[in-house]
Amino acid sequence: MTSAKVIRRNSSTWWNSLIIDKGSLDGIGTDSPVITSGGLVGKTSTLASHMAEVILLTDELCRVSARIDGTLEQGILSGERAALDIKPDLRLRFLSMNAVIHAGADVYSTGEGGVFPKDLLLGRVKRFENKEITGEAIIEPAVDFSTIEHVFVIEMQSVVMTEPSSEMPATMPVKP
Repeated sequence: MTSAKVIRRNSSTWWNSLIIDKGSLDGIGTDSPVITSGGLVGKTSTLASHMAEVILLTDELCRVSARIDGTLEQGILSGERAALDIKPDLRLRFLSMNAVIHAGADVYSTGEGGVFPKDLLLGRVKRFENKEITGEAIIEPAVDFSTIEHVFVIEMQSVVMTEPSSEMPATMPVKP
């Protein structure tokens, strides 16, 4: 992990993004998860040498595969458009209709999709709503996005595919 300081926020994009003081020359990559001690903040986006834009979890473009603790329910968590003076909630979509989901249940990342590690705290269920085809949970974020000053960027390890060695057979023999 790399620690970073929030150096800029724009009032017109307050709930959507922020700028940190670490960038590509500091070992930061695009789509790297950004966290605080409270939970997931978002992911890196546009990079400069020593700065990076972070797309916040409260932005509708930041989507995370999520699960509700104590249930088998999983879905896709994203932010939603909000007025500048209202703290936005998150929406966990594609849940089972009529699922039994209790207010206060913790919501964690599943690790699916490869961007966010498993078991990062995302928030807590405020309420569950039945929609036409699926269920949807309204989630209160775990992080207070209005007061973020310092974050950690998780450096995800990438898997590198290599060519097979000439000493290794291309196919393994099969025993009859």
